[in-house]
Amino acid sequence: MPLIVRFPGVIPAGQTCDDLSSMLDLNSTLCSIAGYSADDPHRGQSDGVDLWPLLKGEATEVQREKPLLYFRYGDPECAVIRASNQNDQTALLKFRFAAEGIRLEIPEVYNIAVDLGEKNDIASQLPLELITRVPEDVRQQLARFPSATTNIDLV
Repeated sequence: MPLIVRFPGVIPAGQTCDDLSSMLDLNSTLCSIAGYSADDPHRGQSDGVDLWPLLKGEATEVQREKPLLYFRYGDPECAVIRASNQNDQTALLKFRFAAEGIRLEIPEVYNIAVDLGEKNDIASQLPLELITRVPEDVRQQLARFPSATTNIDLV
């Protein structure tokens, strides 16, 4: 879903961006606009990132420390990360852990920067370290959510 933002005189008109965002990012972004620093206790804890530099045109992508998760049926169905290869080519990698409520034995991975239709599973072309790290990052992230299932036993 697109995010459309208008703030005349602050956000450049006609600007577009292909970076990913989440509803979780709105809290961090609005707190930044209101003047709360990232470590201000009144800001609260958020899993989102501050999109404000991106919206103002001061950045072309946001830096996420954790995978962006998508849930369906109460379980994480997929996670998206930004990755670069040896040639500094950036990819948006979507790790699919489940399909229509059925857990996958091995995650499917798609570069959604160039394969929006998710037709070419590139998991076999990626370093094993990446294929094992992302599910572990997701497990750690889910441990903070008491109601979430953490049974991502994929690799």
